[in-house]
Amino acid sequence: MSHALIADLGGTNARFAIVPIHEYEPLEVRVLPCKDYDNFFDAASEYINHCSVELADIDAVVLAIADPVNKPVIRFSNNPWYFTRSEIESYFGKDKAVALLNDFDAVGHCLKVLSTDDVIEIGEAKPVDAKEPCWVVDSGTGLGVSCVVPQENGPSIILLRRRRTYRFVFL
Repeated sequence: MSHALIADLGGTNARFAIVPIHEYEPLEVRVLPCKDYDNFFDAASEYINHCSVELADIDAVVLAIADPVNKPVIRFSNNPWYFTRSEIESYFGKDKAVALLNDFDAVGHCLKVLSTDDVIEIGEAKPVDAKEPCWVVDSGTGLGVSCVVPQENGPSIILLRRRRTYRFVFL
């Protein structure tokens, strides 16, 4: 069976899991403190060495990163890690599918697989129309924001935003 290695890479922790391809349930979730590893590759190696899936059986790698990913070198705000897409591809194998996403863009892509049991309403919520745009806002290394625009035919569009520039209009 083929698997994807998924990881949420933040300033404090790196959360790793294995997901069978075409399934949505992460398995073998493990949280590794970033400060305990010199770089991403050491942390990834630690996770894979204690995982039931061999590196050869990982067909895809999806990294959700707490920083912009559209730069030649990806750096982290609160830890010394850095890498390039090419280094990730070399480490896991050139034949593997690799996706690098901003962490909140990754959250935005996950909204369509959430059930009502996965969502907690805060305050007096109005009914939500899953076909309408929505916002994901949370704090972590910084203030994370993404706007999700569902599409009838195809994946949702995740609107890009300028780093540290947000305007909220309340109607």
